[in-house]
Amino acid sequence: MNIFRENANFCWLDLETTGLDATEDAILEIAVVITTPQLDEITHYTAVVAPSVPTKRIGAIHPVVAEMHSKSGLWAESLRASLTLDKACDEVRSLLQKHGALHSPLCGSSVHFDRKFLAAQHPRLHGDFAYRNIDVSTWTELAKRVAPAIYSRRPGAGSRPAHRALNDIRNSIALQRYYLQKVGWISGDTKSPL
Repeated sequence: MNIFRENANFCWLDLETTGLDATEDAILEIAVVITTPQLDEITHYTAVVAPSVPTKRIGAIHPVVAEMHSKSGLWAESLRASLTLDKACDEVRSLLQKHGALHSPLCGSSVHFDRKFLAAQHPRLHGDFAYRNIDVSTWTELAKRVAPAIYSRRPGAGSRPAHRALNDIRNSIALQRYYLQKVGWISGDTKSPL
């Protein structure tokens, strides 16, 4: 039985930012992966963008965030970047149209965070997504409480996110695939149709 009634592909998105405030902090990196409903990757896009916040604000960024992005190399890349957020988001919008993911639910982990930043800083791209979310963190929270054995064997259990957008979104897809296989909604062979 194919539970995926629509033929539309999914768009998975992750952002790296200078903080938690969508109106004050900047997006530094954006990544999307477009998949089939069975979670096979069709294409991806990743870009580091020039910070759009004033230099004085960058100096006031929380030390934990500064350390995280320094460790991953994102700070240095972002400060050298010339790509604007508008240009990067326009490229993402083109991918959505080209690969059948326009009006996809916004897919990822803790999707509300990314949606909040898109709504505040790039409403055109935000408007290209459906209002629904597919949030892997929901599956994780449910597994933790009702299926601890499945939770403890999840991919990446015990590891910390890399805090690089493309790596983190691919990890989210792998985690969603794991949960869908556990409930029998997709097979372990993701190259085969349901």
